[in-house]
Amino acid sequence: MIDQVQAALDAADDWLCDHLVHAEPLRGDSPGEYLFRCKVFNELAFYVQWRSRLACPEKSPVHAIRRHILAHARGDYLELAARDPRRVLIFCSAVGYALGHGALSNGDARLARWILSPGFAWNTEWVPNRQLDLLQSRRLGGLGELMDVASVVAASSVAWPPSPFLADREAYYAFTHSVYYSWLLGQLPAECGGHSALAIEGGLCRALHEGDIDLAYELFAAAALHGLGPGPGQRNLLRRTLPSLMEEGAVHAPANTKDEAMAAFVASRAGERAWAERFHVTLVAALGLACALYRGQAHDMEEAHNDAATVDVVGAMFSSFHGRRWKAGLHAAERMLRDGVPGWSGNVFREGLGVFLTCAMDGEGVPHGLVEERMAFRRLSPGGGFEQSILEPLQRHYRVVADLLATPCAGKLAAG
Repeated sequence: MIDQVQAALDAADDWLCDHLVHAEPLRGDSPGEYLFRCKVFNELAFYVQWRSRLACPEKSPVHAIRRHILAHARGDYLELAARDPRRVLIFCSAVGYALGHGALSNGDARLARWILSPGFAWNTEWVPNRQLDLLQSRRLGGLGELMDVASVVAASSVAWPPSPFLADREAYYAFTHSVYYSWLLGQLPAECGGHSALAIEGGLCRALHEGDIDLAYELFAAAALHGLGPGPGQRNLLRRTLPSLMEEGAVHAPANTKDEAMAAFVASRAGERAWAERFHVTLVAALGLACALYRGQAHDMEEAHNDAATVDVVGAMFSSFHGRRWKAGLHAAERMLRDGVPGWSGNVFREGLGVFLTCAMDGEGVPHGLVEERMAFRRLSPGGGFEQSILEPLQRHYRVVADLLATPCAGKLAAG
């Protein structure tokens, strides 16, 4: 498996290198076009600093990406970066990288320091993971720290990770990015606690169930940084994506429909849709694979015979509860507990489910917050019957799940 992961990483590096022509930051006739290219360019700068931090062996595609960054992160590019502090995050990695490598003229270096200064970059509201992004860019550029990094990490989602039962996609991206920058800044906790393990492996199963390969690879990288041993979600993700990576160097996955920058770009450059839709997920996959290899997490990634079924059931459970589909969630939870999930992930899922149900439902199995459902039922059925039609079936499912949770050796969990 290690050889396959290395081959996939090499192919992804080649693909990224082959598409550098699209990542010329000032190329384009409209803001929607050139700002997307700037975003892609900045992500490549983040990727090469990541590779340096991992101490990966230097290969020609990565060298080519480095040269591309240093050749373009100057002059008018810096002027564009200095135009609006609200857009600084699509420039800061490249600006810090160029500044730190001494590749700028004196005038450009002064402008780069201004872009990363509190006088410019901090003139809009930043949540902790964005603060960490800017702080890492300043460190990369050889600038002093503006604030205590440990305090920012303590206020970020690394301190209290998102719940796969409740968190939306944006909360998960805030978490993964907080993990990345905390690690780059040397502030990621050495131990992966239960909340982080549930967030990562549970979120990964949910993302795979929903076909969100981009988020799945973000979480795969976070798992490797945390030293989280391979679970069913991590192994299943590799089974799904390594063949296309090794063959073509890119990940085939549905486009992120919420990426407004990419949507604006494709609207103006429809002929470049294919690479634009594959770029970010391929870069994140390469990032995750590099991390797994050089953090020693690529071993034992061969998929177990029941991983696909586990991901399907567990992912359905998290996805259903997240969408407030209580009956489907309880049904999937029952299947998970009866079939069992061997290993550490099974224990994490089981414990997380127990905590969630205790908080999200009353002791009789009635979910909290059913106000809107009651109102809708009354409009459709003025004669009543909400308890008999909706609540009683839920309570029956809940009692089955509660009994299974109360049984220490339910299903095959003990096998792990």
